[in-house]
Amino acid sequence: MLLQTGQLLSSAGTSSSSIAFPLLVLAITHSPAKAGIVAFGRTLAWALLTLPAGLAADRRSRRRLMIAADSVRMLAVGSLAAAIFFDRVAFWEIVVVAFVEAAAPPSSAALNRARCVPLCRHIRSRQPWPPRPAGGQP
Repeated sequence: MLLQTGQLLSSAGTSSSSIAFPLLVLAITHSPAKAGIVAFGRTLAWALLTLPAGLAADRRSRRRLMIAADSVRMLAVGSLAAAIFFDRVAFWEIVVVAFVEAAAPPSSAALNRARCVPLCRHIRSRQPWPPRPAGGQP
């Protein structure tokens, strides 16, 4: 339940940022072309990083990768929020943050799927979770 709630909140934030970044660019630069550049940067991040994220999910600690991806995303969005608060936001910063923010969901999605596969197999086997080591010792 906790994992699903976290995924729901993360998806809501990612979906709303896909609208918020272009609107922020329009408010600051009044240029629809620059808003399109930001939207393209978000799409480019997804396209470039989905396969490497799946590869990393298979070869590294999935838990650490998920935490690292969400931490980097939090720092990027936090730096943009601070720049907006202090009225020092620049167009290039919005593009970079949009790219970084969009890069985390493919890695999180790949990692979530990879983490759920062993649990799903275990549920189908109808054995208690977590699996007990041989010999009955916890």
